[in-house]
Amino acid sequence: MASREDLISPDAAQRENAATPKIRSRKDGAAVPLDDVDRKVLNLMQGKFPIATRPYRHVAELGGGGEFSETEVMARVQRLLEKRIIRQVTPIFDTRALGYSSMLVAAKVDPEHPHRAAHIINEHPGVSHNYLRNHDFNLWFTIATEPDSKLGLQGTLDVLARESGAESVRQLPTLKLFKIRMDLEMEGDTKSLSSQAAVTEPVELDPQPYDEKDIAVIRALQGDMPVVEEPYAAAAAELGIEIEEGRDSIALSGRRGIEVRADDLLDRAIARLSANARDAATATVVAAGAVRYYLLKFSLNQIIAFDFDDALRVTGDTGVYLQYAHARAAGILRKVADDALPVDVPSALHPAERELLHSVEAYARALTETAHALSPSLLTTYAFGLAAAFSDFYEHTPAIVREEDPVIRRFRRGLVAATRATLADALHTLGMAAPDQV
Repeated sequence: MASREDLISPDAAQRENAATPKIRSRKDGAAVPLDDVDRKVLNLMQGKFPIATRPYRHVAELGGGGEFSETEVMARVQRLLEKRIIRQVTPIFDTRALGYSSMLVAAKVDPEHPHRAAHIINEHPGVSHNYLRNHDFNLWFTIATEPDSKLGLQGTLDVLARESGAESVRQLPTLKLFKIRMDLEMEGDTKSLSSQAAVTEPVELDPQPYDEKDIAVIRALQGDMPVVEEPYAAAAAELGIEIEEGRDSIALSGRRGIEVRADDLLDRAIARLSANARDAATATVVAAGAVRYYLLKFSLNQIIAFDFDDALRVTGDTGVYLQYAHARAAGILRKVADDALPVDVPSALHPAERELLHSVEAYARALTETAHALSPSLLTTYAFGLAAAFSDFYEHTPAIVREEDPVIRRFRRGLVAATRATLADALHTLGMAAPDQV
């Protein structure tokens, strides 16, 4: 297995290529004019740039209303990069998940020539930030060392202090971790730009196992991504990974620190469903159900590869399928009036009727098992089974509206009503809407 040192210890040529000076001047002056489309693109790029085959196309779709194309999004991002409004488009990896030791460090260096010390410290590939401060400890930087480092964090700092001529070096460990989203609202006014940042509880993250392939993926993805239709393609080709056009998936795992905002998933699901939904409100309801169901059907210790094609299918184990089953049941009940007479069980039941009866009866047990195990995936499994049993009933028994036998007609209507009520309760328990029409 390759050493973890490979992750942050490229050879000299790689380090030279990876280093990007932070040039502070702009030839056209400090102010860069931005129009409304620029501002919308900046908002979308900050929090909605997906891991997808063609991410710029998704950004364009999220713009809504055909306001701009994939090509225009790329052109504007390239211009904003050149003007340094966007600093870079690049993946960021959490060193905690990789088992690295990281630290904020304050160093007291020669105040007359601090850049000499900074140049030496910046040569270490694990240094990500380095700032000059108006203080006795005048150089503050962050550093990370790999888990199998021969020197370790302390040994590395000792060497850097000696080589840079630092009079003193102090480690500033994290006592409480805060997670602050620094998305800048670009479409609002000055007041919105100065609004309070969102602070959320950070994920408690332990080091995660990884292998040579993981290391290769991380190394291939480090650095600025090109502004092209398929920015991940070069890394995929280097790794021998095929990119399937149209396939759209995102890996998620709270325990491994792989996070995506729920709003981003919802926005993209709505965009995908809008073309076929009855209206915008229906698209939102179905998209929310699809996203929630897809996340809940996995056990808590699984990494979720959120696949939009799978999540939004109208058949199979999806939230869309369950909501469609509920809408179908509701539609049958609208067409077949309730005569309010007692319901009798026919002398002979169709196998599909018997199976659906058993599925409805099993709901209380499924709820109990879900509560005891604290596992929503048990309830999603039950709900899918109920919807599938109802689909078999619908496909393999004569249409109720054409049934002439009043006993059978009344029984089947009652069975559909019980199915609709049970499925609605299961959907609500899962936090999903139970629409009567989709």
